[in-house]
Amino acid sequence: MKWLMAVALVALAGFSASVAAEDADSSPYFKTLYKSLPEGSYEALDGWEEALRDHLKMMLEEHGDAENRAGAEAILELADAPRIDMESDDELIGNWRVRSLQTDALGAYVYSWFPARIYQEGQALVFDKNSGSQRHRGLMARASAGTVFFAGALYYGYQEPRLHSVHMAPEANADPEMDATALIYKLAPERYLMVFDYAPSYFRFYEIAK
Repeated sequence: MKWLMAVALVALAGFSASVAAEDADSSPYFKTLYKSLPEGSYEALDGWEEALRDHLKMMLEEHGDAENRAGAEAILELADAPRIDMESDDELIGNWRVRSLQTDALGAYVYSWFPARIYQEGQALVFDKNSGSQRHRGLMARASAGTVFFAGALYYGYQEPRLHSVHMAPEANADPEMDATALIYKLAPERYLMVFDYAPSYFRFYEIAK
């Protein structure tokens, strides 16, 4: 997959560094990553907390059994956890454990832990969860003192890894339907919450820990 990452990084190098909302704590690479994506990709993550609470309230009114309530509580525990600023981009580099938490119109689900890693490639950090049935790979950059932005793609265990469709060569297996963006928040030393782009009745999270 080195050729694929090289295509993405070369493609990003030519984009303007302007960004809609400047933040003194964002990395120069964030501005480049932001500009490379379709308009609104970053802003689409706004409002996720209120939307999540509205969704869980409605879901539990219809499907409020013990298992779904436990799943909803686990999700809200992460969403409500105090957040702290990151000390540096380097603190994310390394091998991690990741578990997925999801909720849709029928319930809330907490899945098992799987390995993942974050490493540096040029100016970007690369998030790579290549185990489990649902997998993600993509580029990351600090968006503010307290957040890191991810732009990548979802793929399944039987598929070849992919990146966000705008970062892939024309002949690669790009699929815009599988594009994914996320915000990463620091909850504690060596513990993070990754919040993916959402729909009114579908939310997906990763808890990241050592």
